[in-house]
Amino acid sequence: MEKSTFEQMGGTYYQQGDYFLPNFSVPESAPVGIWGVRHLCYLKKHRQAIYTAMLLSDKLNSYLAEIDQQAQVMFSQLVKQIAGHEKITEHLKESNQLEWVRKMNNVGMIGANLSPLKYDMVVSNPPYMKMTKDSPEAKAMPDVCYGAPNLYLLSFTSDNVKQYYNDARRNKYSNVSVLLGKLAQKGLIMDDPNAERKTPKAYILTSQGINYVENYTPKEETEKKHTKVRKPQKKKESAYGGIDVDSLNLSKYPDVKSLKEFKEKMMTILYIITNEKAGEWFTTTDALCLMTDIFGEAATKDQVNGVFKREKLWFKAENVDGSNREVKRKLLNKGIEYAQSLVGGTE
Repeated sequence: MEKSTFEQMGGTYYQQGDYFLPNFSVPESAPVGIWGVRHLCYLKKHRQAIYTAMLLSDKLNSYLAEIDQQAQVMFSQLVKQIAGHEKITEHLKESNQLEWVRKMNNVGMIGANLSPLKYDMVVSNPPYMKMTKDSPEAKAMPDVCYGAPNLYLLSFTSDNVKQYYNDARRNKYSNVSVLLGKLAQKGLIMDDPNAERKTPKAYILTSQGINYVENYTPKEETEKKHTKVRKPQKKKESAYGGIDVDSLNLSKYPDVKSLKEFKEKMMTILYIITNEKAGEWFTTTDALCLMTDIFGEAATKDQVNGVFKREKLWFKAENVDGSNREVKRKLLNKGIEYAQSLVGGTE
């Protein structure tokens, strides 16, 4: 008798009454507990694509078993930490069992109750993502483990916090140790009493910290910072604004426009004003006014200040009365000599 395709592939049969049935065996899989079941519900409701892909690739059960195992370890650690924090000890259980039961009921972790509401609420991935109450993730939180389960009062260090920021795709805090120090000062976290004394230091959330997380309400709209509109500064008036050009005897001097360099023009103008006794002290505003408004030359504040700073030996400088920032200058001998070389020594 010719072998079937199944037999050609190495398959065998066993007889069950009048029938030959193929020897199929389902591989044993690790049991999935309550945490794995919760995560399965989450995948079905909110991550259909991931659920289908894992189901078709036969990886779903092993994945859920791993999640369940991780959650159970964290849950057991959490129970010990809470019991230590609330001083619920074996000695108390032996000496006063009713008091022990009362305290365990208060923290919501007695017997087979695997869905307490006070401490094992899963709140996304640390550092506790902020979301609106109506978002699908927020509605699913009481019933599912979101990713690797993260439970309140789970011990954490600065290294863990750095990884949490990375996993949450948030900008990393510049100094995590300082951040944890500030949280500890505010009473939101405390040293983990059950952790080994080593570096980095381990912390847990305090009851005040848990209350802060549970009652936190995210701001729906970020308030925009009001930027101050800078008022345009009032233009400073120069004492030379109303000077009479005819009184300067310009015919005695060369035409300023015939000079090439800005420094030559500026020094000639200051010399004319000084020589004609129309003034002797000049602020930056004064020099700018004389060049642009009186003599019609193009000039900027930076150009005027540039001459003052580069040729310090040509000027005597003093602060303007009542001002520590504004400076006035007058020509010294070296400045006068330079100007006279331009105008031909006119007296």
